Amino acid sequence: MNIFSFLRALLIVCLVGGFTSCSLFSPTYQSLTTHKYPPKPKDYPIPLFSPEPREKFQVIGRLILRGTDYSDDNTAKSTNKDDLIRDIQNKARRVGADAVVMIKSDWHVVQDTHYYPGSWSDFSPPSPPSAPPKNATKSEMADYRRSAGQCSPREYTPAYTRTKAKTTYTFEAQMIVYK
Repeated sequence: MNIFSFLRALLIVCLVGGFTSCSLFSPTYQSLTTHKYPPKPKDYPIPLFSPEPREKFQVIGRLILRGTDYSDDNTAKSTNKDDLIRDIQNKARRVGADAVVMIKSDWHVVQDTHYYPGSWSDFSPPSPPSAPPKNATKSEMADYRRSAGQCSPREYTPAYTRTKAKTTYTFEAQMIVYK
């Protein structure tokens, strides 16, 4: 493998890594057992517990979801808690868990408001005078003389503000099976 092949491969890895790291949602699953449990059916109900359940159980894995969402209005558009909890339950079904124990659930929304000042447009260049209207009256001729060679008026774009919401979240959950 020569140096150019190595550099090309490194560039591809960096580009792909750079584009995939733009993902604002990052799940991390860590299996805590060597035993593989069969997946549960898609309609299998996965209960969520905030304090641990009273039944005896074994922790088979840990899932951490971290992410950030941005929106132009004051609500997060693409991610909400229900979708994340559904993702946690789906992961639990895939790894064969009977239930999920929520360890940590943080959800913060920060609003960021930007001010954009108003501005004046530039003068537009004068338009070339056209021929005076034929058979024009005195008032039409006066209007023609006044308008010939004048610039159009400047236009003002008013100031405005834009509010964006930044939502950050962290969920930590344990996947459990009952003993």
